[in-house]
Amino acid sequence: MRGFLGGEDLQLRLLDLVPVRTLMKRGKSNATATIAVGASLKEALNMMLARRCSSLCAVDENGARLGEIHLNDIIARRDAI
Repeated sequence: MRGFLGGEDLQLRLLDLVPVRTLMKRGKSNATATIAVGASLKEALNMMLARRCSSLCAVDENGARLGEIHLNDIIARRDAI
C-alpha cells in the first residue's frame, strides 16, 4: 500500500496538500523572503532550501505580512504524518 501511495516520498507528497497558513505563526516576521499563505508546505520547504534560510514571511494576496513559517515546524509536521 505504501508503495502505491508514494513509498518513501509519501511524507513529502503530503506536504504538497497542506497550505502554509495552517502552520504559520501569526505576528511579526523578521524573514526577508516571502511566500503566499496559500502556497503549500512543500513549496515553502523548497524555497527555504533554495534560499538557504530557515523561515519565510507569510503574506496574503495583497502582500500584507501575516506571520512566519519555520523550517522546524515543517519538519515536525512531516514527521507526524
